[in-house]
Parts: sequence; C-alpha cells; structure tokens
Amino acid sequence: MKTLYVIHGWTYTVEPWAKTIAILKKDYGIKVEMLNVPGLTAKSNKVWTTEEYAAWAAKNIPTGAIALGHSNGGRILLNMNVEKPNKLKHLILLSSAGVYEETKKKTAVRKASKMFAPLKKSALLRKVFHKVVGASDYEHAPDNMKQTLTNMLESDKNLDVTKVTVPTTILWGEADTVTPLRMGIELSQKIPNATIKTYKKWNHAPYISEPAALASAIAAAMKDAEKVEDPREIKTTPIEELPEEAKLAVKEELKEIKQAEKEEEKAIKEAVKIAEKENREEEKNAEEKKEPEEPTVKPSEFIESGDKI
Repeated sequence: MKTLYVIHGWTYTVEPWAKTIAILKKDYGIKVEMLNVPGLTAKSNKVWTTEEYAAWAAKNIPTGAIALGHSNGGRILLNMNVEKPNKLKHLILLSSAGVYEETKKKTAVRKASKMFAPLKKSALLRKVFHKVVGASDYEHAPDNMKQTLTNMLESDKNLDVTKVTVPTTILWGEADTVTPLRMGIELSQKIPNATIKTYKKWNHAPYISEPAALASAIAAAMKDAEKVEDPREIKTTPIEELPEEAKLAVKEELKEIKQAEKEEEKAIKEAVKIAEKENREEEKNAEEKKEPEEPTVKPSEFIESGDKI
C-alpha cells in the first residue's frame, strides 16, 4: 500500500479529512499519515517559526516520500524543500499558502489594529475588530499561536519558491477565496518542475465539499509521480567512462564549440573596431562641416584703427 504524508492547514481538528482519507484507502490503496502540527492539532505552548516547522516536517517525513500540504501545511513543505531539496520524491500542494501579497486588506488590518488598540480590552469590541479585518484564525488562536501565525505570514516575504526543485503537483479550486487561484498560478510559474490542475467547484477545503473528487485528484497525482522522471536524478556520465568512439565524438564536439567561441569573440572584436573607426570618421566629418565663426569686432577696436562709428 502506498503512503501519503499530509500536513494540514491552520485548523485545530483533522476530523474533516476523514472522508477523503477513507476513500483514498478503500478505492485507491493509499494510506494517509496525517501529521499533527504542533500548536494546532498537537499541544505546544511555544511560539513557532517557519524554519522550526520546516525542520519538524523534515524530521517526521521519511526521505523519498510523497507529501501533501494544504494551505499553511503547503507553506511548511515549501520551506522544507527549499532547505532540503532532495527530501521528497514528489510534492503535492493543495490550495497552498506561501505567496506573499501586499494587499489592501493587509494594509487595512495594520491601520485597524492601531485604531482599535485602545479598545481591545472589551471582548465585544475584540470580536468586532476581528470581524472587520477578517482575522478569525488570529482571534481563535491562543497567544503563542497568534505570534506563530504572524511569523508564518511574514516569512512569505522571504520564501523563494524558485528553489523548490522537487517535482510538484499543484491542485487548486477555482472557487477558493482564501488562497485565490492567482496564487496557485504564480506558484506553478515559479516552481521549476510544477504542474497545476484546477477544479471549478472546489473551494479552499475540498476535503469537506468534494472528498471523492479530491481523493481522485490525489491518487492521479501519485500515479503520475511514478511516471515522471525526476530531473534531480538525471546524471551525466564523465567523458572518461564513455566508450572510445563516444569519447572521440564528445572531444570533437567540444573542440568545435571552442573554435566557434573563438571565431565569435574575434568577430565581436572586429565589429567593435569597425564601429569605433566609423564613429571617429563621423566626428571628423562633423568638425569639418562646421562653418567658421565670423570674428567679432568690438567698437573700441574700430576707434583705435581710426574708423568712425
């Protein structure tokens, strides 16, 4: 039976995943190992950073595994793969977080935080504040996880997904309003070995709204992972290990490349010389075409020479 490691999003229960997990096991022979994220579905009183979560994930997922990250779980796996590019065999991102956007909403949150700051002692006003800024995750979080969530969001500024070299399948709902489709498209364009598949009816949590469809998409991604050649495993054979005929062919090709480079360099130098010569000639011709300036004579000069004004 194949195994899929899953890191859930910002949630305090994984019960909503039950249907999808059951379908994967029954219909596709895939066993899901759900990792309980510290501070969310596993107890933790500490404030976590993205780097610490990435290290935690690397410790709990075996090398060569296939892993899926949903929302914040995707963010964790993206950071893990930047640090450990050869850790996973295949990465599946489901409506992943990790794309930083300086949106009007974030600006509004900062301004609203300052405006409401003196009033936050009131429980009622706190609820109004978080309803205004749409920060329900923050409101429901214990103090350590409020700072952890801030750390997660801020870390997106420095996340360079172009360094994620693991073959990646991106699954995204077109009806997702939490992490909009444009974020999935951006990830697919920046991650070197990524493909994206979108689903019209899916929202941010298809494991609740579309468990059967999600299970089918995950199974297909895992099946494709077996077929796709991992570019990280492509190795070049040293010239010394090639057969004699191949050695000669490679050496001859390298010789031709070097000769072509020399000729190109020579042609560039010649072109520069010609351009410089033409430029000098143009400047010389321009100088020669200039009309001589008429000498200016001051009135005093006429007087001194005996002429009348």
